[in-house]
Amino acid sequence: MNERGFTLTELIIVVAIVGMVMAGVFTLQQQGQWAYLQGAGRVETQQNARLALDMFVHELRLSSGVTASPGCNNAGGGTSLSFDSTGGTITYALAGTNLQRTDVNGTVTLIGGVQGLSIWCYQLDGVTLTATPASVVSVAVKLTTQDETVASQKQHAIVESRVRLRNLNL
Repeated sequence: MNERGFTLTELIIVVAIVGMVMAGVFTLQQQGQWAYLQGAGRVETQQNARLALDMFVHELRLSSGVTASPGCNNAGGGTSLSFDSTGGTITYALAGTNLQRTDVNGTVTLIGGVQGLSIWCYQLDGVTLTATPASVVSVAVKLTTQDETVASQKQHAIVESRVRLRNLNL
């Protein structure tokens, strides 16, 4: 064996082995990044939906009554609800793929990527649906959202809540 260096065959074998190791590391890193983006999209979608629904339910719970509930008495539910608050009337409505909140100060988009908003209004018995604002005692809300940031990895979230209005004069 020649003591002065490596043969061309030895160098080619080493380069091939290093190349295979680097390809494996690259694949592993790529899969890790994909898993991270998938998880981050899921968390973002759930967090946005939960935050918007919590805001809606909190304001509705403290309202003094529903003022408009179109479509709340059908099986699919309505897509908007107006109710009285201490600061005036507040309306939550689905506009395209945006959940919007309207009050005396104007309209604000709470979240985008909304795939569906269903609102059901119930009478005192908690079972009978009603569209008559004066007879609404509790409201069920279902919000379906989709992540808008990572187009190739769409994440869906469905959040639901049911709230009994507190400040009613029954």
